[in-house]
Amino acid sequence: MKTKRATVQTETLFPELQNERRWETRGIFSEHYLRSRLTQSHLWPKDEIARSMYDFASELWRKRHVGLAKGPEETTRREFLEKILERLGFSFFSNLGLPESERPQTPDYLLFEDEETKDRIFNDDNEVKYQAAICLMEAKKVHHPLDQVSKKETPGRFPHQQVRDYLTSAASKTGEPYFRWGILTSGDVWRLYCRDAHPSHYFEFHLAGTNDQFCSFDDFKVFFTLFQAQVFVRKDGRCQLDDIREEAIIFQNKLEEDLRERIFKVVADLANGFWSYKDNKLTEGDLHDLYNNCLIFLYRLLFVLYAEG
Repeated sequence: MKTKRATVQTETLFPELQNERRWETRGIFSEHYLRSRLTQSHLWPKDEIARSMYDFASELWRKRHVGLAKGPEETTRREFLEKILERLGFSFFSNLGLPESERPQTPDYLLFEDEETKDRIFNDDNEVKYQAAICLMEAKKVHHPLDQVSKKETPGRFPHQQVRDYLTSAASKTGEPYFRWGILTSGDVWRLYCRDAHPSHYFEFHLAGTNDQFCSFDDFKVFFTLFQAQVFVRKDGRCQLDDIREEAIIFQNKLEEDLRERIFKVVADLANGFWSYKDNKLTEGDLHDLYNNCLIFLYRLLFVLYAEG
């Protein structure tokens, strides 16, 4: 008698993004650092704090993603982004022109660490407001590719080019930058840019998918850690994102140095093994080919292990 295997289907209120990379470390931070060290940081949120924010953001996305996709950039800003910014701890002004720019430049948002700071400089001119700000943000409508030229709001300009230009121009008369970090987002995708990094470098987080998909709670904690207002607040000219970036670079360099040393040792062990096996009949004239073939063997082995992992 044949029996049918029971199929168990599980349903979730918010379908999570599957089989996709939640973030990309394009020269800002490093993959290994985020996975192995960030969780040990004092900035890593407690579950009860992150859960409240996650439930709010995922529920808001689930309810509004269709209308956000249909509407213009202003709808994305008003009905999603500004609500997320507030929950991340930011206060903000919108559409404030850069005070010392050679040509008119107007980021979508100038961000502050809290409402008290905004109230204190509310009646001042733009220069004072920029001096008090901790970050700027450029917004695009939901699902607008961040590497694609804008057609309506800023025709002919790439969104990433806008952010880089704003960061470069956001400086006082003496050339001192008001802040070093900028955010570029379409709501579903969020990027961090650093004024001190290479122009092509950024960190990207995929908060949501094309439908009602939303990132997992565990991945969301990475987003919450790196995009919350407090990490942009400067003290003695530095903010905590600067520290994370520096630590990630140091950690990555140390990791690469350790890997080079291990590869050298493994290649030496392989070469000595082939050399000592008399049936190979190797001579000093074979040393160059021996070295090259050991490297090829090692990297093929690493490729197989990576694929299996």
